[in-house]
Amino acid sequence: MFQDPRIGGRMFDVAIMRAATALFNEIEGRGFQVCQPRSREEVRRALAEIGKDDVTPKLQPEINDFSSENCFWLLLRRDGQYVACVSARRDEIAPGELVEYWNNTYSRYYQRNDPIFEIDPSLVGFLSGRLCYIGELQISESLRGQFSAAKLASNLG
Repeated sequence: MFQDPRIGGRMFDVAIMRAATALFNEIEGRGFQVCQPRSREEVRRALAEIGKDDVTPKLQPEINDFSSENCFWLLLRRDGQYVACVSARRDEIAPGELVEYWNNTYSRYYQRNDPIFEIDPSLVGFLSGRLCYIGELQISESLRGQFSAAKLASNLG
């Protein structure tokens, strides 16, 4: 759930649903289908069709469980072909444990043991709770430049 301090906490679910519906309608109106794969095999197949050869270790399909609470991929299809992808992973970080989290994930995903030595202290206290890492945005070469998030947003009213 999105947090908005201007309205004292949680954003209204209706506002989120309206924004998502408008975005999905715009995307589908352009001939795309939004897919959320549930298997690493489908993700790998889609990545090959899109032309994405490498994936950030943290978002590797082989090490994520694709639960709604953890990690997911969104794919776009057009005319039966996968044409774009993006992925997100959500982690729960306890207050004050940001440095340990970064050191542990850095070591696990990149097989490195050199710790992070410097971090702005204000970040340690500020970054906690449910944090989302978004990455792996890739658009098929044939579609690059044909539409953008800004163009989509401008059509949402």
